[in-house]
Amino acid sequence: VYLRNKGKTNDAIFYRGNHISYEEMFRNVENYCAALRAMGYRKGNELPVCMSVTPEFIYLFLAISKIGAKINTIGSWFNQQYLIDILNRTGSKYIFMTGDNVEVLQATVAQSKIEAMVVFSLGDSLPDGRDPYAEIDCEFKCFEKRTPVLSQTEAMQILDHTEFMKLAVNYRQMFGDEEQFQKSLDEDVSLDDDFTITYTSGTTDPSRPKAVLHPVRSYMTLARFKDADISGMGQMKGMTVLAHFPTYVHAGLTTSIVDPLFENCTIAAEPIYDKDFFIHALL
Repeated sequence: VYLRNKGKTNDAIFYRGNHISYEEMFRNVENYCAALRAMGYRKGNELPVCMSVTPEFIYLFLAISKIGAKINTIGSWFNQQYLIDILNRTGSKYIFMTGDNVEVLQATVAQSKIEAMVVFSLGDSLPDGRDPYAEIDCEFKCFEKRTPVLSQTEAMQILDHTEFMKLAVNYRQMFGDEEQFQKSLDEDVSLDDDFTITYTSGTTDPSRPKAVLHPVRSYMTLARFKDADISGMGQMKGMTVLAHFPTYVHAGLTTSIVDPLFENCTIAAEPIYDKDFFIHALL
């Protein structure tokens, strides 16, 4: 994605009136890499993530790829004991979430070995901090920029987006020059390295969907197939693609995140995944 779009200034993400260029997206991904490094994440580490489709999810997704780590994308509705087992198996100190999932998951996370939450608000990337579609959106989700409050019995450390970015700043300041800083972020990531764990129900208990491990190659092969010279399809460049899917689904990550970025498209990020909202998302 980076090599294909380096230096491009057209929109990579559109989020409720906020136009985020490829240049800005890559800066944010770099900052997220730095914050993850500051947290101690390295190649091969596994990060549990329960986020709706926001710009912050896209930055985190790309940053995890860049440092050679592995993203385990879970659903808040999974069976509680199943979720606890998943969280414990990751070996991660943190879970990364959007605020709309905190209320549902806080009791589950409190029973796991997770020590802290990194919580991104649905409003972190709103222009001027206001949702221009609040009249419609409020029936489904609140986009107010705030840090969720946990009950005292389940309280644990919460880092919001501002605190997460402070980690990135502090990490950058550890290095004498930009070259050393950049070198610290990069990993020798192979196409055969593990990248994502996604979930599919199939014939299993719906509350315990099967986990599927995907290497980097899976995403690059599918993305390359979309190129006109391979597939015979028309050029996707310049298109806007609606990202309206639960983030634990492999097909959504490929068709709505990786493919559009690979083809220099614009992702219309949509955190409200609801059949009754779909027509509003299209409009």
